[in-house]
Amino acid sequence: MRRISRPTRPIDSLLSSSSLSRPRIPSSPCRVALTPCCRLLPTAAFSTSPRHNGILDGKKDKRKDQAFIRKWQKRLLGDSEPIGSRVDPYDPSSPIRISAEELGEEQEVVGDSELGEDYEYEPASTWDTVDSEGNKGTLEIIGGELWQRKMQEWHIQERHLNYMTLKDEAERNQAIREWYREAKELKIPIESREEARRWLLAGIAEWSDEDAFAPGDKMTGEGPLYAAFRRAVVEVHMLSQNGYDPSKMAYPSLEDNVAAIDCVRLENTRNGTLRISYTESARREILRDILPAQEDPTKIDWTLAEVDSAQEVDEVPDDALEVVDEAVKMESSGKKAASAAAKPPIKAKPFDFMSNRPVPRTKPAVESPPPAAEVMETPTVVELEPVPSPAAELEASATASSEAVAAMQTAVRDTIERLAAQSITVQKPTDPEPAMTARQERELIEHTKLRDWNIKFAISKRLLQLTGHRMSDPFLGSSSTLGFLFAHLVATTSYPAKPLHEQIANSTPLTALPNVTIHAKRLTPLDKEKPLGRFKVIEYALRERGLPLYGSLDPTEDSVVKRKNPQSLWKDHIGLYKKFMKQAEEAREQIEREEREEEEEEEEWLRDIDERVEEGEIRPGTAEEAEAVAKEIGVKK
Repeated sequence: MRRISRPTRPIDSLLSSSSLSRPRIPSSPCRVALTPCCRLLPTAAFSTSPRHNGILDGKKDKRKDQAFIRKWQKRLLGDSEPIGSRVDPYDPSSPIRISAEELGEEQEVVGDSELGEDYEYEPASTWDTVDSEGNKGTLEIIGGELWQRKMQEWHIQERHLNYMTLKDEAERNQAIREWYREAKELKIPIESREEARRWLLAGIAEWSDEDAFAPGDKMTGEGPLYAAFRRAVVEVHMLSQNGYDPSKMAYPSLEDNVAAIDCVRLENTRNGTLRISYTESARREILRDILPAQEDPTKIDWTLAEVDSAQEVDEVPDDALEVVDEAVKMESSGKKAASAAAKPPIKAKPFDFMSNRPVPRTKPAVESPPPAAEVMETPTVVELEPVPSPAAELEASATASSEAVAAMQTAVRDTIERLAAQSITVQKPTDPEPAMTARQERELIEHTKLRDWNIKFAISKRLLQLTGHRMSDPFLGSSSTLGFLFAHLVATTSYPAKPLHEQIANSTPLTALPNVTIHAKRLTPLDKEKPLGRFKVIEYALRERGLPLYGSLDPTEDSVVKRKNPQSLWKDHIGLYKKFMKQAEEAREQIEREEREEEEEEEEWLRDIDERVEEGEIRPGTAEEAEAVAKEIGVKK
């Protein structure tokens, strides 16, 4: 088989036809046979042949280059002076070397902090001390005043964390009172104790791990799980009935509103859906705890909405209300005018792309106003109208409001007298329906249907926040009633029983004895050698002799444990080793046999090809051509 020599230098076709470029190396017959189209194009000896009529031929014109650069600078930067003009850093008169005072610019002066003569080094005295938490070597003060104040507030919140987690209401109230007194000493702007309680709970959540979405400790027990399930159902339906998104709830606080949630009654309608009834105070308390901060209902002035339904007002004078509205509008417009007059007008400045250039820029010329003609001043007398003072306006508005209140009181009094003169029939109050027991309510909840996917998702999300258990999507999708949903919640909490060795280790005093140890698996002879330190010696001796360590071709500790008689482990080593060597020898012989067969087939194929070449059936050429011809005439490899 003959190899075709490859030229040492690449052969490339010219891009342009020229009489000067002629082929210097004759074309190879192989190249002509493979690519007959190459006969039409002239070839060159080198791939680095010069390109005629190039773009960069000839000398460069610096003026054209500068004009081109200046044109694009004007488009990008405007008519400002080009970058780097008249700026030579090696020139002594360069603007870069001119000081800021010579340029007329303001120079920022930073005062160096120098130590005075009375300065004395005072080493820290708190490095060898131990604080209340047991930390050694802590500084007393770190940071500025604002940081210190924030740290004091955090320490107050952290101090009352243990008290707020208790179930005793008296201790929690005592902690709130102590915090309120300390907050006053720190001059924290808190208006009420309710606000102090909410601020304290927010700080506790920041210090503790309660800022996560789900609690770290998962809830167990059917009783606590049902209480959390009922709370989630009440809160979700409360938000849904009041027009809020049930899926957007704040993280549950450490202080559960058990009393407010117990006041809510659950009822089942005819179509199988759930309906809740509650009082106004319970609604406010529950919404205050479950709504986020931006939708906090405590920011609403509830006192304006509290009006006794027994009082009725027939007529209200419109004149009095108009006077009050005008007074409020005048006051607000006066405040806006005063704030607008206090702010000076801001002049718009054009944006300059060259503001970072060190060259001083000439100031824009300011047009001076023309000199005004001299005017003879003539004294004029202007009579000013008396302007009413703000105090007089407030007094007038107060008088009008008092008159309006008096008119409202008169109307209410007349209405009550008119109703009292009429005949009134007294109706005896009906006996209230007896409250359902916990068992009846639970049976009612179990048969309540779940048809709204948003309600179902919000309940599962709230249960994750309260209990720490996540319900899987198949269970959530297959739950058609609240009873099925609660059953799935209980099923997620049923964990398998602990192994026997864990129960014994945690509940018996055997572990306190010095000669007793509890293991999860049965000990083998090798496990007994490990504490004594002889296992390494045994392992080295077995590997040196080529014996398996645990009596198997794939040695693992589990294989030893599963054996019925670990005492007979050492007797099987020699038999296993002989079996392994026999299998390896058989595999090696099979591989050698396959290699010999492949070599014989290849030699026979090459011998047949040579015979046909001698007979003239195949002409000499490349290996690819020979293989193609051999396939055509029926020679198989």
